[in-house]
Amino acid sequence: EQHELSDEAWLLEVLEARSAQFPPLSLLQSWAYLTARTREDRNYYQLGKALRENETIIPLDNQRDFYQVALNHCFYRLNEADTEFLPETDRLLLEALEKGVLLQKDRMPPEHFKNLVQVRLRMGEIKWTRTFVEEWKDHLTNDHRGAAVQYAQGLLAYFAKDWDRSFACLEEVLRDFKSDVYYGFDARIYQVKILY
Repeated sequence: EQHELSDEAWLLEVLEARSAQFPPLSLLQSWAYLTARTREDRNYYQLGKALRENETIIPLDNQRDFYQVALNHCFYRLNEADTEFLPETDRLLLEALEKGVLLQKDRMPPEHFKNLVQVRLRMGEIKWTRTFVEEWKDHLTNDHRGAAVQYAQGLLAYFAKDWDRSFACLEEVLRDFKSDVYYGFDARIYQVKILY
């Protein structure tokens, strides 16, 4: 009786046996597929290794897609309450920022801005985050009525233990975006933390 391998298991076997024979883009696509499908750290780390080894020959737009898969894996791990993955997420976000893969036409989408602010503050980097917010607040894409910046100001105040200012900033976010899941839920969580 022959046991059939899943697509993921088959691809992993092929990659482990013959990864040097894969063209760089195909190699990255394969590791990205496995990272997204299996949510296994070993595939994530292989994707990162392949990205670093091929960064000079892979176009920025393609790199952006692979970094997004890697970041999705990091945030999946953080959402599973795996705080041990926080330094890795921080490292990857800073690497992606430095390479410019978080940007779209020299502007930053609010979701990347928010993620950088949250992760850097959780890493204890208040001064870095304050400078980052100041430098990027006018270079965001689609920050409707300043929600991303207001939210960042609320978090900066929270991590600086300025509870009144934090609550007021987050209240403003909630007033303007009460039905917005993206900011509303997180703002409410921080307000509850302040109150209790």
